[in-house]
Order: sequence, then C-alpha cells, then structure tokens
Amino acid sequence: MRLITNALARFSLTTLLMPAAVLAGTGPDTQDVELPGITPEITKAYQSVLLHVQSGDSELAVISAREVVDQLAATHGEDSELLATPVIYLGLAQLGNHEAVDALNSFGRAVELIETSAGPFDPGLVPPLQGIAMSHMSLENYDVAASALRRAQHVTHRHKGVYNADQLAIVDKLIEVDKMTGKYRDIERQELFYLKVHEDVYGKADSRILPALQRLGEYMAHRAAKFRSRYLNAEYQMRRKNYFKQSFDLYQRAIRIVEENYGDKDLRLIEPLRGLALAKLSKGFGIKTASESLRRVVDVVKANPGSDVGDIARATVDLGDLYTRWNDGRATEAYREAWNAIPDEEIYQELRDELFGTPVRLVPTSIKATLPKRPWRTEDEIFTDLEYVVRANGRAARFQFVDGNLVGNERRNLRSRLRNARFRPRVVDGEVVRTEGMILHQQYEVR
Repeated sequence: MRLITNALARFSLTTLLMPAAVLAGTGPDTQDVELPGITPEITKAYQSVLLHVQSGDSELAVISAREVVDQLAATHGEDSELLATPVIYLGLAQLGNHEAVDALNSFGRAVELIETSAGPFDPGLVPPLQGIAMSHMSLENYDVAASALRRAQHVTHRHKGVYNADQLAIVDKLIEVDKMTGKYRDIERQELFYLKVHEDVYGKADSRILPALQRLGEYMAHRAAKFRSRYLNAEYQMRRKNYFKQSFDLYQRAIRIVEENYGDKDLRLIEPLRGLALAKLSKGFGIKTASESLRRVVDVVKANPGSDVGDIARATVDLGDLYTRWNDGRATEAYREAWNAIPDEEIYQELRDELFGTPVRLVPTSIKATLPKRPWRTEDEIFTDLEYVVRANGRAARFQFVDGNLVGNERRNLRSRLRNARFRPRVVDGEVVRTEGMILHQQYEVR
C-alpha cells in the first residue's frame, strides 16, 4: 500500500490540482510504476491509463482506468487496499473528462479504502481529498470543497508540521474557493500564510521565496486599489494606505533579496520592479516613480548577456506602454527606442509585427459584456461591430457602429469606454502612426 500511495503522491499532489496540465502530457514517467503483487497484465493496463492521460485522451483514460479497477477487484476483492491508487487515477481521468459526479464517487471510494487499511490520518489521503474538493468545485459545492481541502491540509500538518511545503497547492485551492464565495478576509489570511510557509521552509532571505513575496505584493496592491480614495472615511483611508505600504515593502524586499544574492543587474529583478511600478501607479504616485522602476528593467535586460533582441524590445515597449497610459509624450521615444533595438532583418519581422503591427488596447483590458434582462431584449444574441480610428497618441476616435443589434444607452456606454481607452499605437519605421478601420466586435450575454 505504501509503495502505491507514494508513487501516487509524486504524481497527484500537483496533477490532481491541475488536471489540464496532466491531460496535456506533463504527468509521470509511464515506465516508473511500482505495483507490488500485481500481475503484468494489470500493470500494462495501468500504464495505458497514464499514456492516455498524458496524450490528452480523457475518454480512453477513463475506460482504461475502469479496466484496471475491475481486474484488481476480480483478483483481490472489492475491499482490497490495492484498489486505492487505481481508483484515484480513475477519479482523475473522470474529472478530466468532465464527469464530476463519477469522479467524486471514485475519490470517495479511495478515501474509504485508505481509511480502512491505514487510518483517518494517513498521508495517502491527501490526493483523494484534493480530488473530492476539485469535484465539488466543478459542481459549485464550494463549502464542501473547502471542508475537504482543510482536512487534506490538516493531514499534512500532522505529518510534516504546520508550515510544510506540501500544503501549498491546497492553500491555492482554498484561495480559489474563497474567491468564488466572496470570503475576502479568508483570502488575505491564506495569502499571508502562503508567504509564511515559504519563509519557514526556505528562510526569510532565500531567493526561493521570491514568487511568494511578489504574489503577496500583487495581492496587497490589488486589495488597496479596491478602496476608492475620495469616497473613503478615515478608517478606510488608513486601511488603503496600509495595504499599499505592505505591497511596496514586499516588492522592495524581493528586490533586495535578488540584489544581495545575484547582483543589481540580474534578470530576477524584472518581476518585482514591474510589480512595484504598477503598485505605485495604483496608489497615484504618478508616472515619475513608476517609470524609474521600468527604466531600470530596461537597463537590467540590456546589461544581461543572456538577453536577446525580443527581451530588450519588450522591456522597452513596457516602458512606452506606461507612458501611453498616462498620456505622457515620452511614449513616442520609448517606442522608437524599442523599434531601433530590433535589427532590420527578415528573421525579426514577426517580432516587429507582434509589437507594432497593429494597435494594442492597454486599458481597459476587458469591456463588460453582460446586459441585464429586460422585456424588450428578446434576441438570442446581442452584439455590435464598432469601427474606430487609433491616433498616433494611442487614443481612439471617429466611432461608427457598422453592424449589430445593440441600441440606445449601451451604444453610448461602449463608445465612452473606448474613447477613454489607451492603445499602443502602430509603429512604422520607428514612428507612431494613425490606424484607420479598427473594428471592435463586442458580444453580450443577457442575464
């Protein structure tokens, strides 16, 4: 039993929480399957399950997994502990095949088998409990999913302590559940705990905590930005200020860790510098302090011998995009600098087209595409095609509705959103240019 659950743990502690990745082929080595006491025929069928999972054929994976379970049950009995791992793989395949109810039954059966043979706190329970949580999440039973995740987390605590790295994927899923149920205080607590685990496992100055620092920095800035400054009383103003301060501190701490471990020109500086720039913009510090961080990103990329043409051009375009968002005329020079960083050779034409071939909407990144139900909205589909021009300064103008059944205020609202949008303009021979005939095709869901 232990060999089987250990082999499973190597696979499913990550893949149970990322079935799309499993089905895309990032699963285990199909030759590395330990199945003590199981016949070669069953082992072969077992390996076919993994092959189907890796190839993305979830239907065949379900069929093969059922075959393994049936053969084992016929040979060893329905209550054999040897069934636990194959039943979990069956649940994983079913979940990948959008059979959430069947997957829930499979994972539940695996829990019963493991509890019977090894007790209610065996570490082998963690994968099927995660599977139960994912199944309930698919069925939108979020409270039950959270209970399963907390039990799985508790099992890891009993065996490896409160601050163990094995629970990080579980914490991620708890955060996802909290987001779906609107438990924002719980999200904050989990995000803080996520960093605490990294600090306890690796140390507070270890570079391996960088992703957790940056993640929490982004969360704190996002949380702060939810408080609209001019509408807040003194208490909420203070909360907003504290959230931003924590965000800045986290990003600056990440920057210091990189500098102390790798130097002041290391590429690991890019993400925290970008994050710090965006956080400062969100607080309203203005473009000067934010652009300083992004200009340093460009300098870091240029100084690194491992940087290629695309790295340098994209970093410089990011700086130009920042200026464009703020209507700063320095955007033109930044885009020209990025253009000039790309050699005038055929092999770089695709990169030029990607960055400058057509205008790119920077803000808003998305436009609300839902409409409330009204008696006069009887169409199965509501859409519109809005033609416009993007000027060289990144602003949209000359709007004309050319198709669709959107009417009235919603037309005006869409036109207003686009008028206030910011675009990276098209660039030709290093110069920003006007682009005619842009079309926004916008579909709406009525609910």
